[in-house]
Amino acid sequence: ERLLSLIWAFLKAGYMEDGCLHTPKVGTPQGGIASPLLANVYLHEMDLYWQERYNSMSTRQRDRRRKEGKGNVQLLRYADDFLELTNGPKAEAEALKEEFGEFLHHLELTLSPEKTVIPHVNDGFDFLGYHIQRRPKLSEPERKVLYVTPTEKSIERYKEKIRD
Repeated sequence: ERLLSLIWAFLKAGYMEDGCLHTPKVGTPQGGIASPLLANVYLHEMDLYWQERYNSMSTRQRDRRRKEGKGNVQLLRYADDFLELTNGPKAEAEALKEEFGEFLHHLELTLSPEKTVIPHVNDGFDFLGYHIQRRPKLSEPERKVLYVTPTEKSIERYKEKIRD
């Protein structure tokens, strides 16, 4: 608890720019070299919870979930950006979002309503500068495959870096 409190204080401390103190109202301060590290340490408790709750299931438990109409569940996280993935119905995805929000509340964090969406992989979604979407394979249209491509925004940023 003391370590988490200290990390929380670092994350909320703000930064100096041109002699002015900027304190973030929400989210992790961007640009600081320590922010991703501190976010990873702070959110490690979330990783442990997720591992215990979903990733440590036996084959028998996963089979039982499927028979109950529930899907497999995975968490992908990079610092304070994460995806909950399930191949279950949308109602299950909504329940997972609710459960996840309650756990984050325990860490004194909240989900961003603007960034918290439940898209279908066929419709596609953006994550960490990439667009992820399942669509027909070019050479075999009857088969669907997962395509991961850079977003237009990340391509433009890359072009800017090359120009500079």
